[in-house]
Amino acid sequence: MSPSWEIYERWCFLRVGKLLAAAMPAWGWHRSRKPDRWVGSAGDRRGELLLQPKFPAYDCATGTMRSISSERVPDLVLKVERAGDIRFAVLDAKYRASRTNVLDAMESAHIYQDSLRIKSRRPEGSLLLVPSSAGAGWLENPAFHEVHRVGIHALSPDSDSPLPSLIAGLLDAQGTCSM
Repeated sequence: MSPSWEIYERWCFLRVGKLLAAAMPAWGWHRSRKPDRWVGSAGDRRGELLLQPKFPAYDCATGTMRSISSERVPDLVLKVERAGDIRFAVLDAKYRASRTNVLDAMESAHIYQDSLRIKSRRPEGSLLLVPSSAGAGWLENPAFHEVHRVGIHALSPDSDSPLPSLIAGLLDAQGTCSM
């Protein structure tokens, strides 16, 4: 049996995909034939939600995705492309329930925000997906996300959590979306 953190990662992948599909029906979000992605498109925009994509070290990268330091594998990456311009955000699932553990886990959001690149672009933001804010509520505030480009988003089976506003902003930056 998989450890609880791995189950939470997979659940977050499915939940975020379903949130995209529900919030943006015009994009036609659906699971791809490849089990590690959701895809959607609207007009000249194309989106992909990727499960654990690899960002090779800078000197080893052969494609457009790279890390300026060592190889990184975030849990989820949402890419949106329009006319060759690619924007992306990182969502890293952390099955953490205490304030200390959530604050500790923020290290990965900072690392991803600083090191990941698609082409030469940095992420629009890097959020941790956690079951609850666990006493670190400021990290969940959309205004905090907008200013600092990092934070947390509480996502649990018993919540009706919408898409994080940072994600909605990423999709809006590519053109109108029906949120």
